[in-house]
Amino acid sequence: MLKLLKWIAAGLLYPLGFFFLIGMIILLIERTPMFLDPKFAGFWHDVEAYHLDLDDKKTLGELTREYGNYAVTYYVLEPGHTMVYLPSEQAAFMNLLSHMISEKARKGKSFASEAGFGLLTFMSVAMVLRLLQRAVSWLACRSQAAQNMRRRYFDTIAKHRLRWVAAVFAMTLIFCWLLAESMMSVPLERKGMTVIDLTFALVVLAYFGGFWTYLVVQLIDSLFLMFAVDPHRSCWDQLLAILIMAPILSLVYQNSWTTILATAFTALASDLLMKWSLMRRERSPMPDDNAKAQLAFEPE
Repeated sequence: MLKLLKWIAAGLLYPLGFFFLIGMIILLIERTPMFLDPKFAGFWHDVEAYHLDLDDKKTLGELTREYGNYAVTYYVLEPGHTMVYLPSEQAAFMNLLSHMISEKARKGKSFASEAGFGLLTFMSVAMVLRLLQRAVSWLACRSQAAQNMRRRYFDTIAKHRLRWVAAVFAMTLIFCWLLAESMMSVPLERKGMTVIDLTFALVVLAYFGGFWTYLVVQLIDSLFLMFAVDPHRSCWDQLLAILIMAPILSLVYQNSWTTILATAFTALASDLLMKWSLMRRERSPMPDDNAKAQLAFEPE
């Protein structure tokens, strides 16, 4: 029965993951030029001012003249949450916040259900990435040593990683709740936002913000496996991913270093904790070794 439920879940989640992964890549290609255009340097602050009725709020006419019809329609008047899937803290947060305020005004509902679907979407996309990594590494690992290393790599993930993913999720949830408490303001409360709404929003942003770093780590791990190098015996894959992504996140998508480190935590912490656990287990003596050591020092 359990196996049947797993097959049903996989049959639902893998198509969802493929659909969203393709959509996220298309969005990344389509929306990245917006971050490179100097005209949009202050756009997300103006979106925040408009939706929260701040003192420097601009009228719709002023926004349209400055940024154009398309940007005002899709990010101010009818905000969806497409920017959530892009690695930009300000764009993702303001796009999601605008969407939440709009939904609150129309339906008065909490963001919890949408956040649950967002996390389910992230899980499905992560499953698809792992499936693609299996396929790519299978094609790349030609030598017997590389194939054996690949087998051990995925066996280790299947056996040990899930508990650390759960631990990191719990830590992320607590951190986002504390951050939401500190971020709550009178303008947010006036728009009907609660700490719970803000907490769920920050959790979704933390995971999707770290998604692209997570993708780079999997590509690096596949390269390591191709040369029969075990990614679980060092932190070079995570370090290289940060060195690749940090300049892009900072210079292109205008993220603060605090956000870069926070999203790197959600993307990398579960793997780092798993590696730490495995290395600690290897270094600690086995029960049989302890018994032998005690016998060796016992007087005759």
